Amino acid sequence: MRVAALDVAHSRRRSIAIVGPFDLPPVAMLDDRFRAMAAHGAITRLPLHPSTTSTRWSVAPEGRAAVLETAPLGPGEDPAVLAARVRTTHDQHGMQIITAGDYLAIDFSHGLGEVLMINSLVDSLLGNADPTDPEMWARYRHRLSPLLVAALRTFALDPRRALALAAARNDRPAVEPATGPPASPAPTTLAVGLPAETVARVRRYRDAQLPGVSLVSLFTHALWRALADAGVPMSTVVKLPFDARRYLPEGRDTLATFSAGLDFRIEPTKGPAALQEAMTAAARSGRPVANLLIGTLMTRRELLRGAGDEPAASPTGPIHLLHSSVGVLPRKGQWPFRDPAQARMLVASDPADLNSITVTSVTTMNNLWFTAEFHRSAIDPAKVRAALDSIAEGAATDSLAVI
Repeated sequence: MRVAALDVAHSRRRSIAIVGPFDLPPVAMLDDRFRAMAAHGAITRLPLHPSTTSTRWSVAPEGRAAVLETAPLGPGEDPAVLAARVRTTHDQHGMQIITAGDYLAIDFSHGLGEVLMINSLVDSLLGNADPTDPEMWARYRHRLSPLLVAALRTFALDPRRALALAAARNDRPAVEPATGPPASPAPTTLAVGLPAETVARVRRYRDAQLPGVSLVSLFTHALWRALADAGVPMSTVVKLPFDARRYLPEGRDTLATFSAGLDFRIEPTKGPAALQEAMTAAARSGRPVANLLIGTLMTRRELLRGAGDEPAASPTGPIHLLHSSVGVLPRKGQWPFRDPAQARMLVASDPADLNSITVTSVTTMNNLWFTAEFHRSAIDPAKVRAALDSIAEGAATDSLAVI
């Protein structure tokens, strides 16, 4: 079947979601629930076989993934190690799911989708939703492209937005070039969690001292500063994904990836308020939709030219932070975590290149987890660990040093 050009662009990256601890159903039941969801077809994204070179993707009627049972984690073992384990089992197709005792790990191509798709999948696997119910998938059935609908609603109904975007285009931050020696990929995953009471403390501080500033802005600034203080040579340009579903009409949705990565300049002396102001202006102008439109055109041009994959090694340079905040999971109801205090969802997403670090933050059962994915050939893991630990330690102190 034919997919969007953006699906092809996103298929060059993969993510791993690690969620638990649960008293998981038997593997055979998990597999049956996966296939029940996939049976609803391409709108669930599960039956698709992503390609990085074509918008025509093959479809497997019951989905290509099978749930594999692997050894449980050892006593005290960090669930983040499951990222490396699931990488050894996937076949570069759309998705691979493993169990490890009381944890699930899902490796998936971004060409299939993002967190909304994984939320629906975990809902189905855990019995939080009935994957056989056709009403569950009704909002994802549509004839017109979601991007076309979003563009018409954003710019055709308010042409002033297009003019404002054109005027602001020259103000976009330029990314520093990489000039150091080449390095090869060496994916590494690290994570840290803030317990519910610490998150509540940060919210109270934010409400009192920085009203109007989102936790996304606050923690993006904190992550950037923590990495810089730990000795990572940080670029002052950060990338923040914006979910473009906000530009769709009520009742219309998609499980495909529909987020736009926007660049912003970090102003170390101005704090998170300046970043929040820039983010608000970008959302108001419709910049996320424009970004997706431009990405579509660029991908189509690359496909026509037959552009190849990225080189295995590339020069090193300043490190670019991408902070993806996916909000609260699950979107509805609750997952049956065995211990709410230990509840976590770690999302390890491929960085854009060797000179990037992707940090994904997820809130579940009021705990906030940060997962960093990067290449240890370009970034010292000890420095990233120090930065993540400083976020957790600073947020837990009365002085809220993380801010």
